[in-house]
Amino acid sequence: MEADGLTRYSVELNKKARKGLSDLVGNRRREAERLLAEFFAFTPLAKVPGKVKKLSGVYARLNYLQYSLPDGYRIWYWVDEPRKRVFIVYMGPHPK
Repeated sequence: MEADGLTRYSVELNKKARKGLSDLVGNRRREAERLLAEFFAFTPLAKVPGKVKKLSGVYARLNYLQYSLPDGYRIWYWVDEPRKRVFIVYMGPHPK
């Protein structure tokens, strides 16, 4: 599906990510919801300096990416490019 010439990705949150989103409050939650509707739905593979990076270790083998939110919060995700799907697997403070 395309909107304004951009391919739309379906965005799916697993149980842990949905919990993380519901735990966010105020500006953090609004920013996360905006990112889900705009960035992840249309440009999840865009390189955004200081925001998007590939994770290392076992997560690199899973092709996980991280989007950094303010105050040390993170969104971890991977993209199924052929099917135009984004899977959000974690949303919350930096995991220990």
